[in-house]
Amino acid sequence: MNKFTSLFAVAAALLLGNQCIAQSRVVQSFNDDWKFYKANNSTFFTDFENGQKYFESQSQWTKLEVWEDVTLPHTYNRTDMQTDRNFFEGKAVYTKTFSVNPASKDKRTFIKFEGVGAIAKLYINDNFIGEHKGGYSMFTYEITNSVNYDKPNTITVIADNASRKDIIPINQFLFPVYGGIYRPVHLITTNKTNFVVTDRAAPGIQIRQQNVSAKNADIEVSAKLETKEKTAQQAELWVEIRDYDGKLVQTEKQPVKISPQGVTYVKQAVKMKSPRLWDGIRDPYLYSVTAKIMSGGKELDVVKQPLGVRKVEINGGQNVLLNGKPYPMYGVCRHQDREGFGSALSFAQHKEDMLMIKEMGATTIRLAHYQQSPEVYSLADTLGFLT
Repeated sequence: MNKFTSLFAVAAALLLGNQCIAQSRVVQSFNDDWKFYKANNSTFFTDFENGQKYFESQSQWTKLEVWEDVTLPHTYNRTDMQTDRNFFEGKAVYTKTFSVNPASKDKRTFIKFEGVGAIAKLYINDNFIGEHKGGYSMFTYEITNSVNYDKPNTITVIADNASRKDIIPINQFLFPVYGGIYRPVHLITTNKTNFVVTDRAAPGIQIRQQNVSAKNADIEVSAKLETKEKTAQQAELWVEIRDYDGKLVQTEKQPVKISPQGVTYVKQAVKMKSPRLWDGIRDPYLYSVTAKIMSGGKELDVVKQPLGVRKVEINGGQNVLLNGKPYPMYGVCRHQDREGFGSALSFAQHKEDMLMIKEMGATTIRLAHYQQSPEVYSLADTLGFLT
């Protein structure tokens, strides 16, 4: 296995880490078997959004011949938006039928979207779940009490990329926003006691580092925990740091009482000795942080995040220091689209972009002008780009 193949294997493992490391949390791809309808018909959407079924039920929609079978990621502007300014701007509908494992009935079920342009309204079994505004940010909804565990379910997403003054960019002349579910979707199952899933789709832990040098580094892991049990849960927070090859470097544990009301906040300090520093393109070395909620020897939930131990300093008017050494800042701006695909890019296409940027000799990337796919940040970490 060559260096770059190994790096991308690590990137994929970090992206899919929650699926690979345990069954206390299950993350499933939710990208296949969708049906799509670009209904340029205000009545169709007005009636549905007002609770007046345009047809008797969502399940009957799929009988229409107008539906197109699609796989996510998908955008309905993949060709017209790149031709001229006479592109479609407005609403379209995505729907699919799915089943939930009956064994998950006593667990929690969430759906996570990595990006929908630019407004998304979500319905499960004809019931309105929520609306998300903003075409570039991830979002998650809990659907535990909205899905059936003994029969099929129907999900519907109405996507709308019409420009609005309350959502940036405020018009399509700054740069057009591709419409559709243009990034992957995931179905997440956890136990009733878990790391918070619905906090802007964040992983439930945040990693900070201070006093970084080749001798030591102070790592702080802040966790957000919650439980849907009726009583407080006595548990332990385990924080494990593993090296690039997956070997356990350090483990820290502390008891925690998780309240059934609100969110329980807990911090765990880790003192790393002689860390191998993430040094940009010179040495993009990555550790991983695995956080676990343990109770009575049982793993209740687990999340995993990459960790590049590094120190960045900016000397005004002079240079940028990475780990105390001047770092050359050669870079490009990167948008998330390409001809014929729009913004609905695969991991392979993100990877191809990043490798071309590396081949150019860049050390830095400006992600213009918005949050890009989490896959892009993972690739930047593995290739050594300051971002």
